[in-house]
Amino acid sequence: MITNYFTRPQLWMPAYNPIIWSFVSDETTQPDFSYIVDVYVTAVTAPTTYSYRLVQKPNPTGNCIVDVSSIVQGFFDMSNFYGTEYGGSVTPPRFAKYGYGNDPGSEKWNAIASVYIVVGEQYSVNGVLTTFDGFGSVGNPGYDLYSDYASEPVRILPGALPYEDSVANLMATSLANSFYAPYIMDGNGKFLTRLGPTQDIAVGQTHTLGFLNWWDGATGSYASPIRQINVDFYTGANTLISTTTYLNTVAEGGGPQTTSNYTSATFDISAAALSVRVGPADLTIPANTSYYTVQAFFKSTAPASPITVEPASEILRFNLVEYCEDLFPVVRVGWLNDLGGKDYYNFTMFYEKTTSSPDETWYQPEINWDGATPYPTTQTGSWWLRGGFKSFGKSVTTSFVLQTDFVLQETVDALGQIFESPLVWAYIGSTSTDPIALQVTGIDYTYTTVKLVKLVQVTLECQFNKIQPKQIL
Repeated sequence: MITNYFTRPQLWMPAYNPIIWSFVSDETTQPDFSYIVDVYVTAVTAPTTYSYRLVQKPNPTGNCIVDVSSIVQGFFDMSNFYGTEYGGSVTPPRFAKYGYGNDPGSEKWNAIASVYIVVGEQYSVNGVLTTFDGFGSVGNPGYDLYSDYASEPVRILPGALPYEDSVANLMATSLANSFYAPYIMDGNGKFLTRLGPTQDIAVGQTHTLGFLNWWDGATGSYASPIRQINVDFYTGANTLISTTTYLNTVAEGGGPQTTSNYTSATFDISAAALSVRVGPADLTIPANTSYYTVQAFFKSTAPASPITVEPASEILRFNLVEYCEDLFPVVRVGWLNDLGGKDYYNFTMFYEKTTSSPDETWYQPEINWDGATPYPTTQTGSWWLRGGFKSFGKSVTTSFVLQTDFVLQETVDALGQIFESPLVWAYIGSTSTDPIALQVTGIDYTYTTVKLVKLVQVTLECQFNKIQPKQIL
């Protein structure tokens, strides 16, 4: 029977790093012994659980160490991460869930999977290979192993932490010590962004923030999950103009609460990650706005009037910038960062575009095979279409170079994730809402020093393709 487990993943884990359980049985000396591991993954787009059975021999110490990251990676549909960022609707919800349980209208914005395992053993009994449930009885695996937090499945974010962070997170023994602990909305939690608390954005641009919709409170607590997102608009003199509140409800694509008053104490950790649209294209910007801030709040008391809310997150500031596009259009690059969230950056200093369009051809002889004679007597009508080289496939590749102004090293560290990201896209023009999938082909840093402060200029070489199928004429 299974006698002990040693390692369980944290509640939140990045998909592109190891996701490991380790455990041991007291039957490893039995003939033909193997561990049986049933992996249960909840699908991205619907509340459907898929199962996979692994048969694994014990390691030299008799333990089973199993990594399920390669299984859950297949549940991420990367096309869900950009599109028009409006969910494909005319009037889409402001919030969207990172995965299963999406409500009508949420479309498929993002992806998050949940996974747990059920283990047992298999060995020969009187020459017959027999499966045991992990508790000493014959039967399918029945020993459940969840995350390191209570009996909750592991939530898988589409991220890839740096090696040191990944190892530290893997070895953490409590939620409070895990890498994602700072991102729990417990008063000053962080959004899933790497670009810091102040970012520049242009009117008409989109922006999506991801956040973990839960903090480490008791099940049923009114302090969980996030009740609302507040957007405060300010003048250049730091005078508050107005505040707009967006409620995180099922009707708005989020939840799990269904009413604006949060009159239910129910708690649904399965909706642990949400995204919210807070770009100027999604907001009503008051006149004289110079910048606006975004902050999450949770409900701090039982249902009552008035409703009391308290800050749950850090404050993000978005400076509204007017870009002069006479020389170069603004190219807004978006990418999935190592946290499983989205980051964006406006490249404004340089834009040099080149286009190549090689095609495949075949030669059609100038002989008319469908007439009475094998060659024409007159050249009339569409005869010019018959002979010569014909194109049957064309690939148009547009390449361009993007460049930043001189920025601090912290910004460079965040931009360095662009070429490591599993998905990168771009909006060409400051008001464009039509993204294109982007391939980053090169990245260079140029260093300079001003008053002992290291400033760096980042250059990106990018390209995107347009395939033009051609009919054979």
